[in-house]
Amino acid sequence: MKIILTFCLLFNLSFAYSQSDENAYNKLNSLYNKKQYFKLKNILKNGNNTLDKIQKEYFNSLVLSVFNKPSESNSYIDELLNEYTEELSDSMKLNLLNSKLLNCINLYQYREAMNVTEKLLTEYKPIMKQDETDELINSALIWKAASDLSPQTVTKSGDTRLAIKKDLAGLTNIKVNVNSVEEEFIFDTGANFSTVSNSIALKTGMNFLEGSVEVGTATGLKVNAKLAYADTMKIGNIIFTNVLFLVLPDEDLSFADGAYVINGIVGFPVIEDMKQITLSDKEIFIPAETDRSVYNNLSMNGLIPIIETIVNSDTLIFSFDTGARTTMLYSLYYEENRSDVENNYQPEDIKFGGAGGEVIMKGYRLNGLKFAVASGNVSLDSISLIGEHFTDNDEFVYGNLGNDFIKKFDKMTINFENMYVDFDN
Repeated sequence: MKIILTFCLLFNLSFAYSQSDENAYNKLNSLYNKKQYFKLKNILKNGNNTLDKIQKEYFNSLVLSVFNKPSESNSYIDELLNEYTEELSDSMKLNLLNSKLLNCINLYQYREAMNVTEKLLTEYKPIMKQDETDELINSALIWKAASDLSPQTVTKSGDTRLAIKKDLAGLTNIKVNVNSVEEEFIFDTGANFSTVSNSIALKTGMNFLEGSVEVGTATGLKVNAKLAYADTMKIGNIIFTNVLFLVLPDEDLSFADGAYVINGIVGFPVIEDMKQITLSDKEIFIPAETDRSVYNNLSMNGLIPIIETIVNSDTLIFSFDTGARTTMLYSLYYEENRSDVENNYQPEDIKFGGAGGEVIMKGYRLNGLKFAVASGNVSLDSISLIGEHFTDNDEFVYGNLGNDFIKKFDKMTINFENMYVDFDN
């Protein structure tokens, strides 16, 4: 299950640099526009370009943001906007402010997120598309409601080992203690906000904030959510404070006529603050200190984790959702492999669900696809391919990596400090 709030970036050029600078800028700009963050980072790291100082700082600030270094990114952004504003085009300023907005969200600086959103809507609305301004207006309701809420904090008193329980949908559930009330919540990296049902929010004594917001779901449906925060949430030996939740009506988290009910979801803003997690069939291990790795295959698109994935021989980017039961391919994959798919598979209806209900879309089921992430390499069958556009994410990611891939391995480690995912048998 995934709650989606999209913050769009524009990439328009209005430069008059030398031909070599313009070509270098256009190449990097194209990679960024297509969410090819790994390739972009490597080019900047190797220095194989003819960018000037401002262009380098510009792309570095954007790359730092998507690789979850919000404070460092904001330092570059503030320098560029304060000292080089005359040298920046409006489109560059727009992109920098969009990145700063996401940085502030990742730093739990809700008042500053509101200020940046207001600046975007006041000064840059004429160069944004209507759906982009609509998203900003909608998300501004969250930051305004939470503007007086202090940033989320986390305190670790040692390593944490959490016993996990698989629910009827095969999703990972853990015990959480919200304001001294124990509950079981789904553990979901793909939920870009922690979420709770209205009845559980009331039961645990959460503090409701004013207003409501419209959110999209993994199925593309829209639901209305309230906002609330927990003074404290304890998970093992970790204590979080000021944890912001989306609050959905109970019926939007109930499926199959009430046979399957979701109480709550521990989403990305909490999981990211754990810094590193290792998941196995029986437990989640959260070390007090993080590790390093040779891999750097994890980045962010807003609050959605993006993972570098090899499918057969193609290196593609997937959203990464530990709350998804199965791996799914999106319309972008279909468009690039249409002939092969149509020659080897018969179309069929694909049914899947999320908050707000279930949908049926046209697609295919593919077999024998080889998926590789870091040191993990497996073949998967019966992969759902959605043949039509249904979410903003499918414009740039090729699919979502789910639990059918993850469960092929004994352990999976996700590190949000050094931005890598690895698998181990």
